[in-house]
Amino acid sequence: MVKFLRKLFAIDGKLCSGASIDDLYLTYKEQCQVAQQNPDNGLLRYRGNPGTHDIPLLCRTLDEIRLLNTPGAPDVVDVVQYDKTCHSGRGDRSPPQASEKILNGLDVFLLEGWCLGFMPERGGTSFVDSNLTDISRHLEEFCSLYSRLDGMLVIEVDNLNCVYEWRAQPEREAINAGKPG
Repeated sequence: MVKFLRKLFAIDGKLCSGASIDDLYLTYKEQCQVAQQNPDNGLLRYRGNPGTHDIPLLCRTLDEIRLLNTPGAPDVVDVVQYDKTCHSGRGDRSPPQASEKILNGLDVFLLEGWCLGFMPERGGTSFVDSNLTDISRHLEEFCSLYSRLDGMLVIEVDNLNCVYEWRAQPEREAINAGKPG
């Protein structure tokens, strides 16, 4: 959807760029530490859920992008990229030279991610799965991110099974590019 929106903004003459929250996962080493610190929580064993993203880095990056069109601002902001094929599919950050360059003059920046907009549960909520307590606690970090966004667009699907196809698509693309999937 973000690719489609970027094309629409370009047709309208707007310079639009974007990123995925998936590019701002913790490094492989940091993810391994999270898994070791939470040995009984399968939701933190691998990347994907809140608690496996580098929210401070994402907030700094958004702050830099917001300043792009102001006097004295840098001409470019580097947005880290993530290679999900590293470490037998566990993933890791790509080298700095692979960063996406966000240029001064930007009109629109889109940030996409499946868990954006989720809020922590407060007030002694009892979860069906006790592992969700940790995930909810990590959602507290996301609140600092939300204050940096001008708006949110939620795409609602009729059938959640489409998620499996969406998840398989980048795996096929990686395999077709000669990378492990």
